[in-house]
Amino acid sequence: MFTPYKVQVGDFAVEWEYIGEGYWGEYNPEEPEDAPLLRASLSYKGEDCNDGSYCTLAFVTTPLAELKLAAEELVCAVKVIGHDRDGPEFNRRVMELWTWRTYDKGHP
Repeated sequence: MFTPYKVQVGDFAVEWEYIGEGYWGEYNPEEPEDAPLLRASLSYKGEDCNDGSYCTLAFVTTPLAELKLAAEELVCAVKVIGHDRDGPEFNRRVMELWTWRTYDKGHP
C-alpha cells in the first residue's frame, strides 16, 4: 500500500510509513469516513526522538514531493523552537501541532 519513505534533513530524519492507522485508530475500510493515514517518526543523528512518532493527516496517496516538503517544515520548526543538540530531545508540542498539517491531496 505504501513503501516507507525517509527524508534526511541535516542531522534529522523523518520516516513516513503506513502501519494501518486511520482517523479513529486502526483504519477501517468499511467506514466511508475513514482513510489510511501515514505515521511520521522523527530522529536526530540516527536516534529516535522521545515522543517523536505520530499519526498524521497525510493519506497513503500523498505525493512523495509533498511528504518531503512536510518533513522539511517539521525540521525547520524544531530548529526554530530549539532542541537538545546532545540528544534526541525536542519540544514535542512542535510535532503534535505539525501532525495537524493539511495536504493538497484529498481523501483517497
